[in-house]
Amino acid sequence: MDGRKSERLASETLVHSLRKGERRAHLCRNISRLGCMIADEGLFASTGDDLEIELLDGVTIPARVIWARQGHVGLAFKRELNPATVRHLAIHEQTTLAEVGLRDRFGRLLPERPGSHAA
Repeated sequence: MDGRKSERLASETLVHSLRKGERRAHLCRNISRLGCMIADEGLFASTGDDLEIELLDGVTIPARVIWARQGHVGLAFKRELNPATVRHLAIHEQTTLAEVGLRDRFGRLLPERPGSHAA
C-alpha cells in the first residue's frame, strides 16, 4: 500500500537544483505539496542530502533527498507547497496521459498495451 500523505500529480516541468554552488536543470516527473520526483541529470545525490529546488523562476524551496535510484531522485520539501503551485507545475488536465507516456513510480516509461496504439 502507498503511504503517501499528499496526492501527487504528474509533471513534465523543468526545475533547477541548487547544491554546493551548482545549479542544474532537471525534469520534474511528479509533484505534491510535500515533495517531488526529478530526473537525476548529474545531481549524484544521496539519501539525506539537503538542497534547494527552484520550481519557478526565482522561487526556491529547501528539500531533502529521501531516495535516489535508477536515474531519479525523490525529494521531501522542508515546507509544504501551496496547492495552487502544485497544480501550476502539474501537467495540464487537457494533456492526455498518452501524450506524456505512462510511467511507473521510478519514472520509467511503461510499455503500451496491445491494441492501444494509434492507427
